[in-house]
Amino acid sequence: MHRLITFPISHYSERARWALEYCGVPFKEERHLQFFQIPHVRRAGGKRTVPVLVMDSGESLTDSRDIVRFASEQAPADRKLLPTDPQALELVESWDSRLADRYGKKVRNLAYWWFLPEMSLLMKYNNVGAPWHERTLLYLGKPVIRQVISKAFNLSEDNALRARDAIMETFDDVARLLEDGRPFIGGEAFTTADLTFAALSAPLVLPPNEAPPPQGYSLPHVDELPDGLRDRMNEFRQHPAGKWVLSVYKTHRRPAG
Repeated sequence: MHRLITFPISHYSERARWALEYCGVPFKEERHLQFFQIPHVRRAGGKRTVPVLVMDSGESLTDSRDIVRFASEQAPADRKLLPTDPQALELVESWDSRLADRYGKKVRNLAYWWFLPEMSLLMKYNNVGAPWHERTLLYLGKPVIRQVISKAFNLSEDNALRARDAIMETFDDVARLLEDGRPFIGGEAFTTADLTFAALSAPLVLPPNEAPPPQGYSLPHVDELPDGLRDRMNEFRQHPAGKWVLSVYKTHRRPAG
């Protein structure tokens, strides 16, 4: 069975997890916490980041885009994530690249800026399914971890505002694309562009978790948030693109079969 190395709360890990489950590819998830993943990832052939898929052949895929493509190749015809029509494929891959290369990083930085001040709430979900010693050490090192993450991603109020504006621009672009009545970004079929936008947007809209931890994607419930953070989150949840993400999670975030 394939082995997927993840952070429990990582939206890039969710992108890979969702693709594998949706396409019916069997795998076992191996969850680690921030910084503790590095030796496991390097042993698997990666550098520092998750997700990494260690295939039963012994080869590794070290980028979520490659994992999605692999999952689509293994999927039955009605679960393929990449269209066969060249024009549709070009549109889907263009959106997928834009989202994965730039958008996802903006979401990560804004989400950390929002949630690092709420460390107790963050760790309640961040740590789900990880080894006990990693959970213990991360808890004991909370102040240091907060500083390291802030420095690593250059977190600041100004950068958070710039990230928010860039994210909202993508939300507006997706909403305009869907105004013609198409159900999905690429047209009539659910593809990697939809999965990627929904998965990478999850920290902004907090879709309900249908599967129980540790198998599911664990995120806080909106009612758990302090008022100020809830208001910022609701700006995205109530946007037409945010509502669409919530609907896609409801209708398409399920395994094959």
